[in-house]
This record gives sequence, structure tokens and C-alpha cells, in this order.
Amino acid sequence: MVGRAAMIAAALVVVACGDDDDGSMGGVDAGRADASTPSDASTPFDAGEDELDAHVDDDDASTVADASSDDASIDDDASTGDAGTSDAGADASVPTDDAGLTESARAILALRASNGTLASPQYLDTVQITYVLPPFGDDPGGVFVQHELLGPAVFLAIDPTTLGETPVRGAYASFSATETAVVDGQHRVTAIVPGSFQSGDTPVPGFLAEPQDITAIDVPAELDDLESELTRNRVSVVSDYVDCGLDHWCADITTAGVPTASPTTYRFRTVQSVIEAYGLQRRCYQEIDLTPLWRFDAQAQTSAWSPDDFADIACPLVRVIGAVALDATTIAVVFDAPLDPATVTAADFTVTGATVSSVAVSGYVATLTTSAMARASMHTVSVTGVQDVLGIDITASASADLVVPPASNRPNGAGQVVITEIMLNPSGGTETGREWIELSNPSTTEPRVLTGCVLRDAAGMHTLGALTIPANGRVTLASSADPGFTESYVYSGITLGNTGDSVVVECDGVEIDRVDYDGDFQSRDGYSLSLDPDLRTAFHDDLTTSWCTSVATYAAMDHGTPGAANEECR
Repeated sequence: MVGRAAMIAAALVVVACGDDDDGSMGGVDAGRADASTPSDASTPFDAGEDELDAHVDDDDASTVADASSDDASIDDDASTGDAGTSDAGADASVPTDDAGLTESARAILALRASNGTLASPQYLDTVQITYVLPPFGDDPGGVFVQHELLGPAVFLAIDPTTLGETPVRGAYASFSATETAVVDGQHRVTAIVPGSFQSGDTPVPGFLAEPQDITAIDVPAELDDLESELTRNRVSVVSDYVDCGLDHWCADITTAGVPTASPTTYRFRTVQSVIEAYGLQRRCYQEIDLTPLWRFDAQAQTSAWSPDDFADIACPLVRVIGAVALDATTIAVVFDAPLDPATVTAADFTVTGATVSSVAVSGYVATLTTSAMARASMHTVSVTGVQDVLGIDITASASADLVVPPASNRPNGAGQVVITEIMLNPSGGTETGREWIELSNPSTTEPRVLTGCVLRDAAGMHTLGALTIPANGRVTLASSADPGFTESYVYSGITLGNTGDSVVVECDGVEIDRVDYDGDFQSRDGYSLSLDPDLRTAFHDDLTTSWCTSVATYAAMDHGTPGAANEECR
């Protein structure tokens, strides 16, 4: 691994020599599972030497390149290992030896050394907007600003839509700060002089062309220096994703600088839409490019809030994770990654005892039209030749077994009914009085008859009376006749655990669907657990990343969409 000083030296070479990239912005250079280490990503700015040197801070005669050089004299000693606190007053972890820094860099350091209302407004001039962040979950939206290649940087935690002028990523900005805060160790500007924010209209050449690469650095050890700074990082995901805040997911990572996973100090943090876009739950190798380093107390979090935040991804081969016969002529094949429809044809699928005439692809699911299969018969579907949206091939032995529903339309195989929403801890009523479970029927042509099937959790069970789910429909099973909406069925004998439990549907001894939830799921009092509608399969509802908390309101203090389409998880 290398330290901050070595990175500074390398950065000075970049600043002095300029950047020869082609100027393209964002996007993913998709690697195959056997791909070599990804090359450097293309960058959004062409920072030639002449252009860069032309930008001189008004309050300091040195250029940006010279300021970065001077920074090298202080950054080796800047990291103190202090994760930062929320205590009022100066934060000792912020470097105070700002000799050689430009006026705007000194202003950022001053803001990071404060915590509360400032005695007088602190003006920041010609700082560069490195990232514009919309609000996600409990995190505020805001703008990350930075003045020099190697920092310092600070997060302006004010919704970008309320700043007056629209912030443009890569452009220079100015504003006068009036209030700061340290939230979970992260230094933030929380208020500015109204109307003081000004942003350029277009990106300008600068260090955004080649952000500091932190792959080989011990990032947790240098978090106090690196916080909020624009970075590039090549990471390998080595764990499953777990809930780490509303609408956010985290996974353990390793890098060249941190070769051993350290869940308490270093993680990759992202949102549902990013995981779903590329199938990242497969534990991929990822190059995250041009994103600021987030922190949560002493934990460094390399982050991605958009699919465009990746320069390269290399994932394991695509797998079939299940198949379900929706009726006698329709099979849904479920994959662990979103497929590229251009690579999928009917000839890629074989079904024992039947022929495939057509296929339609939607994300993770390929729906096959087949010749008629006998009711209650067993079949195996095999897949070859398809690729996911990253261009990654499917495994050589991709197959799954399935059973065709009987003529009675009683479920007899996994996935013929899907658990799509769970209210495990309602805010109103007694603990057992307002709990409910939603079941969905993925078949668009046939109902599902659940009469005599069993609903159970880890401690109790209930045999269902007369109950049918219409084709492509939903039913709600509630623990009382007053759940805050008109339920389809009232059950008894089951009390859902608030921190962990199982919800299981069985018919004639066959497990049709099962969800085991625990503390890794994003559950909150009064908010239902909601399965992403794009992942409405009995195979994806086993994954924590397929679920989120519903925000729609159905009762005075409760949130969910009982009996209606679920909201998309962001």
C-alpha cells in the first residue's frame, strides 16, 4: 500500500503533464468474468497543462498545481486516526497546518474545524463542484465542493434544488457559509447566506479529469484527510449486501491498500437502483470513478449513487436461480443478473417434454412461451448463449426444475405465489392487531387457489380457508379485521417478529414461497417491507437487496401499499 505523500507526488505528475483521455463522461467498461484488471476509465474533462495553469485563485498567486505541491508538505501528518465526533467546537482531526494552501482551501479547512453557527459568514470562492447528490433515504441532498486535487473538501448539505442557481458538476461555485455540523463524523455546511450560492454553467478543466486514485491507500487510516474528496477506487466486494441506512446498502470490500476486509472501517455503499441495474449482488469487482468518499463515524464508505458512477465492473458468470411454470404454456426463468435482450432468443432455451416458440425479457426474468405441457408434470429448463447487460456469459450448466400447476390451479411449485409485502411492526393498534402479509400471483392467465394451504412463521401456523388470488392479482392477509384497510382474509395464530422471523406459504407439503427477514432488512416501525416490483419472484425475495420500506401512506401513521402495486425501490 502507499501513503498520502506518495499519492500527492503522483498527483503532481498528473497535474503537470495533463490528461490524454478522450473526454467521455460516465458509463461502464463492462468486463467479463475472466477479464484482466480494468484499465483506467475515461474521464469527463481534458485537463491540459495550459488550461489548468490558467486557473489561479484570486487570493493566492500560486496555481492549482502549485497549491497541490505545497499540500504535500502537510498531508503526511494530517491524518490523526480520529474518526470525528458530533461534539460542538473545533474538531481536532481536521488538519490545521494550512501553510501554502490557497485562500479557498483555507476556508474549507476553517469550515471543517467548526461545528455550529459561525461568528461571521465564511466565503468560499472558486471551489469546484465535484458531485451533485440528490436526497436518498435519510441522507440529505447536497453538493460536494473541493478546491485542490488532494483536498480538502466539504459537503454542502443543502438540497441542490433549493440553492437558487442550479449546481453544475465540474463548474466553479462560490457561496458564504453560516452554519456547519458534524454528522456521524462527516463535516457538513448546513446553512449559507440566502442567495449567495453561484455556479458556473459548464464544467471547466481541472483535477476532475484525473481524481486521486485511492485503490492502493489504507483509506480507513487516512479517512480524516480523504473525507468528501473526489476519488477513484477499484474494489472487490467480498460479502452480501446489508442494510446500512434507509434506502442504502453496504458490502465489505478489499482493495490493494486494504487487502483484508474490515467491516467496521471500510465498505462499499450504494442504493437499490444501482445494485439492480448491474446485478451487483453477485459480489463483483468494481471501479468506482469520480465519487466523493462518504464516511459514517470511523467507517470509510466508497460510494455509488448512480449506475454512471462506475468505470468498470467484472462479475461472476450469470446463473439461473429458478424457474416457475405460470401455466401449461408459460415458463418464467429467473436469473441473478439483468439480461441483455439482444443476446436472448428462443433457441437459447430447451425444456424437457416441450418446445420453446418465443421468449420475452424483462430485467432478470425471461418468459418463455412453450408447447402445451401436461398438468402437474415435471420439467427441466436449460439455458445457453445469453449474456447480461455487462456482456457477461451464462454458466455452462445453467438449468432449473419446475412443475406445471394442476388443473385445479392450486399451487404445487416454488414461485407460483410470491410474498410481496410484510407489515411486521405497525405503528398503531396492538402488536398483533394490525400486522399483515401480501401475496401476489405472477401468472397473467390463471388464478391461484390457496384454500387449505398453510401460512406460517417461525413459531405459529394457520390453515387458510377459502382464498383465491386472481390472475396477476394480490391478496392481503391480516391479523385482525381492522388493519387500516379492507383486507382479503383474516388469519390467527401468528405474531410476526420485529427483528427477525420467517413467512412461509405451503400447499400440500410443498413450500411455495418463503421470506426469512432479519436485521439486515430495511424495516422501520409503521413501514411495511416492500418487494421491488421488478424483482417479483420467489427467488429474488430471498435477497435483502430486493426489499425496501414503503413510503406510501394507507392509515394515519402506517405506510405501505396493501393490495396495490408496490413502489419501486430506488
